[in-house]
Amino acid sequence: MTGSVLTDDFAEDLPSALSDTGRFAAAFAEELARLRDGLAATSQETLRLERGFSGGLRRAIDGLLLDGDRLSDALSRVARAMADTIYAAAMKPVTDRLGDVLAQGVGPPCRPFLPSRPAEALPRGG
Repeated sequence: MTGSVLTDDFAEDLPSALSDTGRFAAAFAEELARLRDGLAATSQETLRLERGFSGGLRRAIDGLLLDGDRLSDALSRVARAMADTIYAAAMKPVTDRLGDVLAQGVGPPCRPFLPSRPAEALPRGG
């Protein structure tokens, strides 16, 4: 077949090339999924920070307008709320991990004392 665009070598290599392309596409899809999960977690953390900041700001404004607080007191309240919110956000992964470790350590020894089904924990009326 002279003049043909498809050569025998190309036809032989095509399945391998398509397989490689499929693997690359799967790896790319996995990376996009990880990115999406990371962005979702970041969005949740941002929302948590926003709530903390806005609550502190609301309390400061209430103090200024309703309680007659001085501006310096209100600004101190905002700064304290921001610091508390940031600290809580920073500590959440640490406390979550420690809680998991404790649950894994305490769970197995306590398992014989726990009911095998949740309904067994409830007293039967009569």
